[in-house]
Amino acid sequence: MKKLLYILPVLFLSVGCDNDDDDDTPSGSTKTQTLTQSSWKLETAGIDQDKNGTMDIDLSSQINPCVKDNTLKFEANGSGIANEGPTMCASSPGQTTNFTWSFASNETALNVTGNAVLGYGGQYKIVTLTDTRMSLSKDTTLPAPLGSQTLVANFIH
Repeated sequence: MKKLLYILPVLFLSVGCDNDDDDDTPSGSTKTQTLTQSSWKLETAGIDQDKNGTMDIDLSSQINPCVKDNTLKFEANGSGIANEGPTMCASSPGQTTNFTWSFASNETALNVTGNAVLGYGGQYKIVTLTDTRMSLSKDTTLPAPLGSQTLVANFIH
């Protein structure tokens, strides 16, 4: 559970989104432009038990403040920087960590290397991506007693 509290704030964002909003990219902007326009900060994170893209269990209050202030900056060239923010959880690995990213599945999913998003890498479903909000979900195995779950992380600019 302790690892989960460090992991959740870096990964997902979903505030009352439904699956009809999979393509919320503003007209005139590409998904790359929307994703890379500025840094993303975790707003809420939790578990989506029924896999509909919205949080059923909000774990935001259990996330360590040193994780809540982290940011993710996606660059148009496929690189990115995870920043620990003003409050670092530990002195290692350092203030920033580099990662790479790419779109997958016709830009409905986001591949991220390393553990930049809530302590996890891999492929995330893009639930919502707008100029101000990003919601990602990922099926993963969490520490006991949670086990196999779908995480949702909601980010804002």
